[in-house]
Parts: sequence; C-alpha cells; structure tokens
Amino acid sequence: MRHQLHSLALFLVILFSSCSSVPNHGTNIEHHIKTHTAYSKEEINRLEYTPLCKGIEIAMIEDKNVPIIASIAKVSLKHKNLKIIATEKERFKKGGFVFPEKTFDFAKRWNTILAVNANFFDSKCFFLDRLYKTLGLFISDGMLLSEYNNEFATLNFKKDGNVIISNQEIKKDVAYAISGLNKVIEKGKIIIEGKSKKRDSRTLIGIDEKTETLFILCIDGENKKKSRGETLFNASIVLQLLGSYEGIELDGGGSTSLIIKI
Repeated sequence: MRHQLHSLALFLVILFSSCSSVPNHGTNIEHHIKTHTAYSKEEINRLEYTPLCKGIEIAMIEDKNVPIIASIAKVSLKHKNLKIIATEKERFKKGGFVFPEKTFDFAKRWNTILAVNANFFDSKCFFLDRLYKTLGLFISDGMLLSEYNNEFATLNFKKDGNVIISNQEIKKDVAYAISGLNKVIEKGKIIIEGKSKKRDSRTLIGIDEKTETLFILCIDGENKKKSRGETLFNASIVLQLLGSYEGIELDGGGSTSLIIKI
C-alpha cells in the first residue's frame, strides 16, 4: 500500500497578492498591537490549530477591530510522509532567470498541501519572454539554479533531513534551498532592529530549537481595510512566540502568499 506524500512547496515567483483565509478560531490581539508591544505569549498559546493532514496544522489570527489577518502553518519536519518541493529546473534559464507562475497554479500542478512564496526577484523582459531574476541562492532537487548572494539569508533543507537557516552558504548535501532578505531570529533571539514602522504583508519561516517543527507565518497587508499588515519587527515577535529558534524573512508585500489545500 502506497503512503500519500504530504508536499510542502517552496515556491519562487509570486503573483498572488495576499494570504489565503483558513478555517479556524481567531485570537484577540488588539491591545498588544495598539501598545506596540506586539503579541503576548498567552494569546499565541491560545491559538487553536486545525489539522490538514498528519504532520501539518494551520491556525489563523484575525481581529476586525485592528484590523489584522495572519495565517499560520505548523509542519512536522520529522513526519515520514513529508516531501519538500520547489520550482523545478525546467522553468529556469541560465543565470537564475525563471518563467513566472502563480502560486495557486504551482500548488495545483503539484497537488501540494501547502505552497508558500520564497525568494525576492527582479522582473525582466526578453522579447516575448517575461522572466524573473532570482535573487540569492535557489537549489531544487540538489541542483543549483541561482547562485548564493551574501546579502540574502538562506533556508536550507539538507539531504539528511536537517534544516538550517543561515547567513552563510551551506555548501554540501543541500537538497533544496531558498533565500530571504534577513535572518530575523537567531538562537531564540530577535536580531533585527525595530526602527521601521512600515506595516506591510509579511512572509516569515521559522524552525524550533530541535529542528522538528517548521512554522510559516503570512500576514496580509494588501487591503488595509481588511488587514493593515505588520512591521517586520512585530512579525518577527509573532514568529518567535510561535516557537521559532531560528527565523528568516522571505519576500513580502504583494508577493506574500500561502496556498492551503483544505
């Protein structure tokens, strides 16, 4: 009997504008947002997760008074049926250029349980072809498709199952790797400054200290009447409170996207 593989897609080119809504119970976070102390551990602990399948759960923060909408996925990295995939080599051209595809289409094509945006990119046009230039390291199925850039932190899935978030290049035995702008959490501590007050859509990924759980956090900020977005510092606090020991900021703004199969 074949076991179903639960796929977590690390997507590259994002045209979808906001986080998907997921069925769950919200938590009231208005007080902490208004006082700029972000979110309390007690309220994050009260989040109720809905299982999508064995090893993958989702939750939602929603407060219409603020307003704010955030989608959270919690993934067991040790589950035997978990499969990580990323934009495949066939979509890439030389030099890290890639043909764009909507996240939803990517998720549908691969029948993934979750799909999330990843690297930052530059948009380029070549005659009739519209290509995106991947910024930073991108490895898919062991193949280097975009070179490492020391201006971008990396999220690495090694062939032995280990997961590493790093500001350094991991050179050996990497099956999949993507890049984000900042490493936001290191050894359980937030390592970015909270000077920027810009509230925007955010995509962050974290892993716990034992590298057993991966957290995906997407905060919507495209339609300010429904969700105003969040500062990177406050988003990092949420990621930390979820249980992240290491964390990375991926492409946000209009690129923020979390596609969930329910």
